[in-house]
Amino acid sequence: MRNRCLLWHHGTLINAQSRANLDLNHGDYIRIAVPPFEPSSISTYYAVRACQHGLNRGQIVQRLQRQPDPDELFTDVEAAQRPTDEAALLQYSASVMSSAFAPKISWINDPATVTIRTFGECDDPQFVASAPGAYQPPQQDEHDRPWPSWFSSLHQAFAEQAAIACEEEGPIAFLTTWFLQGPFESVNKQSRVFRLDQHHHYWKTDLVDLWRDKIDMTQELELVFVQPQPPSHDTEWTIGHLILYQRIQQPLKPALITIKFLTDRRTGINHAVAH
Repeated sequence: MRNRCLLWHHGTLINAQSRANLDLNHGDYIRIAVPPFEPSSISTYYAVRACQHGLNRGQIVQRLQRQPDPDELFTDVEAAQRPTDEAALLQYSASVMSSAFAPKISWINDPATVTIRTFGECDDPQFVASAPGAYQPPQQDEHDRPWPSWFSSLHQAFAEQAAIACEEEGPIAFLTTWFLQGPFESVNKQSRVFRLDQHHHYWKTDLVDLWRDKIDMTQELELVFVQPQPPSHDTEWTIGHLILYQRIQQPLKPALITIKFLTDRRTGINHAVAH
């Protein structure tokens, strides 16, 4: 209690007197400064490893004399269990070896021939354009409801631009997705990439899962597919943009903004959405 550990979360020192819960997420950076052990002759690493094994201060001092290696520390229960486990393992190994060399065992035979095969290095996977007929857009049944306009447009773009990286996987494409929420004017510069495959029935479900942390499930969700042509970019690798939006009413409309940067050496393109 006299020497509390110092804790940093994303580079910010947490107040030792704070009683509030610390909200941790996957990928957060945590840094802990452990105070020195008493006596100082015992390294902090050794003390931490010993505490992980449930040893108290007095046991740590005594154990250091018998086992100075921190990576070979065991509790008294573990240390007592190890000889028993090792003896059982040796007994089992001895029984297996004795039975293997018994005259009645005859299942070990020398192979008549030995074939040695050499395998070369595998080539890097190639991403090739889909051949004609590799992907056929699904035919809409007469009894099915008409597809939404965004769904039909996305299907057409997928059929024209999807490519095959693996024959077993089929054609795939990538889509840049955005999310907007009303009713007030706003701008969003953060997009998420969505992977499309030939299982078109799951596209909308997977899109909702991609933005589930933003979507209000009690509100109606609208989608619009945008395929800006021109401008295009020399490193563009998605087939278009899809905007998901909620609670946007007239006269506001969701829109994709394309920003073109001109420099002496190259041209850059950036995107954002607004309503």
